[in-house]
Amino acid sequence: MNILKATADFERWLANRLPIIRQDIALKHPHMAEAPFSFFRATFYRWIQLWPEVCADLAKAPAVLAIGDLHIENFGTWRDEEGRLIWGVNDLDEAWPASYALDLVRLTTSAYLAISAEHLSLTRREAADAIEEGYRDALNAGGKAFVLAEPRSPYQLRRRIAGLGSLGHPRILALSSRHGAFIAREAKGIRTSAWAWCRGISSEEVYGAKLVDRSVRVKDPFVRFHGHWLVRRLAPDCSRIELASLPKERDEARLLYDMGWETANIHFGSSAAIAKVKKDLSSRKGRWLHKAAKSMHKATLKDWEHWREDWKGSAQR
Repeated sequence: MNILKATADFERWLANRLPIIRQDIALKHPHMAEAPFSFFRATFYRWIQLWPEVCADLAKAPAVLAIGDLHIENFGTWRDEEGRLIWGVNDLDEAWPASYALDLVRLTTSAYLAISAEHLSLTRREAADAIEEGYRDALNAGGKAFVLAEPRSPYQLRRRIAGLGSLGHPRILALSSRHGAFIAREAKGIRTSAWAWCRGISSEEVYGAKLVDRSVRVKDPFVRFHGHWLVRRLAPDCSRIELASLPKERDEARLLYDMGWETANIHFGSSAAIAKVKKDLSSRKGRWLHKAAKSMHKATLKDWEHWREDWKGSAQR
């Protein structure tokens, strides 16, 4: 199955699980043709098709409740009940039991795409080393959350367009004010992970809530899972962090190290699997992560080129 058939099949599956917004899907397709990183973010369903083919050995590594759609722009900030600013993974829509290595390889592959687009100045090997070191250190330390810093009224409802992988999912924005300040909440339609589509499973279970409850993290008290809806707070200082917003003077190796560490924080939600993960990880020597990410990077670019050429042809017809 190629990327064109996979996308058509996945979107049919998606339409049976959510009241998708057709005009947003139409917006998503040209975004996928724009650049490899945009394509990567929008096509997790294709990644999990390629994963067991390209990285067969790693796909059999010990399983955890994995993040799934992990990439370097899937980290953001929120405030806990004490008002402290917290940093970590902020999108768990595609959570599913899978090899612990999948999250690491996908995160590293996203870094490679960012390096190719000159959004990061590290070499690919430096990026892979930083992520793996952060993950290993967090496993050995038992994990630790990232704490960065030490409200009924009338409201308005708006439709919101955001994301790439979830573009087409219904999003409802509620705007109001409290004690003289504006507040915002978003309700996003969610469904079971694309893993269910890939494996032909009829399950409707949403694993994101389990990851939030089990992993090593300071919770966002405003995140709520209600059936197939995810409700969360929106604010200028509580959002996904994009590469374009990073300052010019930055420690990229430390950033990727912390992303590797935070990945382990999430994997600690599968406490019974950690001993097996440590044993498996200790057996992997050399540049295993770099080699795997390199292979998935190549497969992603091949798919993107296929998609881009087809999209150009469609636009000319």
